[in-house]
Amino acid sequence: MRDRSVLTAAPNGELAANLAAHHPCTIDTVLAQGAALTALVELADTRQIDLMVMGVRGAHFVRELLIGSTTERVLRKSRRPLLAVKQRPQSPYRRILAPVDFSDHAAAAVNAAHVWLPDADIVLLHAFEVELESTFRLAGMDDNTIHAYRARARDEAQSAMDAFVGRLQVPASRLSRQFVHGAATLNILEQELMLDVDLVVMGKHGQSALDELLLGSVTQHVLTYSSNDVFIAG
Repeated sequence: MRDRSVLTAAPNGELAANLAAHHPCTIDTVLAQGAALTALVELADTRQIDLMVMGVRGAHFVRELLIGSTTERVLRKSRRPLLAVKQRPQSPYRRILAPVDFSDHAAAAVNAAHVWLPDADIVLLHAFEVELESTFRLAGMDDNTIHAYRARARDEAQSAMDAFVGRLQVPASRLSRQFVHGAATLNILEQELMLDVDLVVMGKHGQSALDELLLGSVTQHVLTYSSNDVFIAG
């Protein structure tokens, strides 16, 4: 089996030398001419990179607001796993938050995270909502009936979670489950703080042109606003 390859977007040879002095791995440097987006994607494909590592914010903040950060644009173009780094490393990742919608993409992301970090605990988070709840309220439906619909939705989510966990290649001792009611985008950011996690793991949803453009709205939202590092499986 070949050695794992990691691609980082680094500015100079001094950083590479510093990394080599502190970590027991081979570090190579490449100087490429052209747009960062094109060069990074082509290099990752040419060298069959297993993991790309990038900082989320660059130097051109206004430009990023208009067309998205280099990290987001690389994710749209590349199907390779990517680690978006937001914080200085303090210790190995120990507790992972994995928002899941029970899709194959989510399962692949969780399995990939476990292979990479076998000693980390993984919290599976599912945010559920009652379809047409706002319509029910506008129609004057009483709270008890709405709560009954929520209870049913939670039961269905728990059953779906059972089936989802059965598809994972992760020991049960490393998994815990969390269910929350409400929009996924807001709940993911809230739960990452409440659960004291240090990494968020997500799948890159969809392969259609529209999905590639939007990156998956939940994934893009978490990548932008999460306070922790984010690992996105290709």
